[in-house]
Amino acid sequence: MDQYVVNTPGRLPTRYGREGINNRYHGGTIFNDAATGGIWVENQVSLGAGETITSKKKFEQWLFELACIEVKHYRSDNGVFDSELFREECDSKDQTQSFSGVGAQHQNARAERSIQTIMYMARTFMLHVALHWSESHVDDLSLWPFAVKHAVWLYNRLPNPITGLTPMEMLTNVKTDHRDLLRSHVWGCPTFVLDPKLQNDQKIPKWNK
Repeated sequence: MDQYVVNTPGRLPTRYGREGINNRYHGGTIFNDAATGGIWVENQVSLGAGETITSKKKFEQWLFELACIEVKHYRSDNGVFDSELFREECDSKDQTQSFSGVGAQHQNARAERSIQTIMYMARTFMLHVALHWSESHVDDLSLWPFAVKHAVWLYNRLPNPITGLTPMEMLTNVKTDHRDLLRSHVWGCPTFVLDPKLQNDQKIPKWNK
């Protein structure tokens, strides 16, 4: 696991963009499962121990609900992960920790590379939106938390070029038919929903099922 910092405050999904700058996302924590390559990310307003522990609990809940997996060990840099509160949280669940050496971030390479991959994907989504649909105001830089979340969702469902398996398949031991990818849209693109009440009008064709 590792943390990332974003200079542009990001919008929360529940405040309609009305929250103050200090109450917006300023970074987050990313988790990478060493066995499967599965990634989980939690955007955070604060990168302190309290909110980071909440992110950790959400990651563990996701793993358990998805595949009944329990985390036994965490690898990370120092900083907040070496704080007393975070250590106590791990000890309470019999979880061990190991840390990278000072100035040796390469020892936590999986998490570091996960940040790079997900941020590159999210940045590409936002650039694509800015080029094609800027008139819809979806090129707002404060929407980066949504692009990051979508990047993680997409990454977990894309096959590994070597194994041909997705992280979700490896986590759940269930082969996918990729219907979720077929139903997905380009991030930020305009979408239209037909009012069901209007489908009764013969002049308006019904959507094919």
